[in-house]
Amino acid sequence: MHKKGVRIALTSVETEGIISQLADNIHQFHESVISLVTFDETDKLVRRIVLKIEKKDNVDRFLQKLNKSGFRILDIKEDKHRNQHHFPCS
Repeated sequence: MHKKGVRIALTSVETEGIISQLADNIHQFHESVISLVTFDETDKLVRRIVLKIEKKDNVDRFLQKLNKSGFRILDIKEDKHRNQHHFPCS
């Protein structure tokens, strides 16, 4: 909870294997996962995911890969202990 990292909120269409696809992307970029939580939106068949990873120089490329893989990035925040910096998505 108090570990530094980049928190990424994203969504995807609720389909079988979506977490596995996310794991493949994480593995491909050698990301270190701090936490992963999923929520479902039952009325919309949408899966919400909050992923926190260690900050590395390749975060932008990782986010681009997630977009290409069908994930929609909702929000990105960098946690630096008690100070948080917010990076709005375009």
